[in-house]
Amino acid sequence: MRLSEEAQAHVAAMLARAYEFFRLNLNDKLPNVLPEECGYRPFGVEYSSAPNRPDQVESFTVTRRFGDSHSKLSSKRARLLSECMLTVFDELECIAEAVTVELAQILSGKIVGDNLISAFHRWSRLQLNYSRPASIGSDLINDPHEDGTLITLVGATGPGLEIQRRSGIYRQADSAYEKDVTILPGEIASLLSGSLIAPRYHRVRRDYNLQERISFIFFGDIEPSLCQPWISNDTNLGIDIGQRILTNVKRFGLKGFA
Repeated sequence: MRLSEEAQAHVAAMLARAYEFFRLNLNDKLPNVLPEECGYRPFGVEYSSAPNRPDQVESFTVTRRFGDSHSKLSSKRARLLSECMLTVFDELECIAEAVTVELAQILSGKIVGDNLISAFHRWSRLQLNYSRPASIGSDLINDPHEDGTLITLVGATGPGLEIQRRSGIYRQADSAYEKDVTILPGEIASLLSGSLIAPRYHRVRRDYNLQERISFIFFGDIEPSLCQPWISNDTNLGIDIGQRILTNVKRFGLKGFA
């Protein structure tokens, strides 16, 4: 999906701040940690498929859940980055909400939009992943996985994202770098839709020609109490979908929101 020109400008400003921050010495980045696994996270914490294969990235995460918590960040560069990220968060939240409302109404045959307005605000994150593809040893920056979210919106500064097709083959995402976001449904979308929507598995392959790569990822989830199936059938019978929102990040070595 092509971002508006205004959103593209905000993404460009965010990425400029991100390069400034991630190029800092590790000791300057480490103090910029916030509660609930927000702020800075060094290499080796998060993984896609197994703890012994950590994602080849550093990351920085923001959420609207905690008000002005970004003001508590240690460094000025981290605070400026966080402010830019929150602006982009708001724009990607609007896209996630619009897509989800449309899907929910089509699949359920009901007017559900009012229930989902602002439902993403407290339960979503925007994360930046920073890698140095030319200097890492693995062919993959992120192993194959699906995000376990309702919906993920992802963009990047360069190639690497590969999406699994119905044939099982992974092919590079067709997107304009820094201008487009790729929309990926996760397990929550699959459960809400009675498996009509399949989780989209993806991975990030190392490009040997890239010295640096940043991806921006909106992990979109809604208020757990609103997770009533759009289509009810045997695939979601007896499943507490809202509880999955609270626990799905644990599969990646994270704790998630309290």
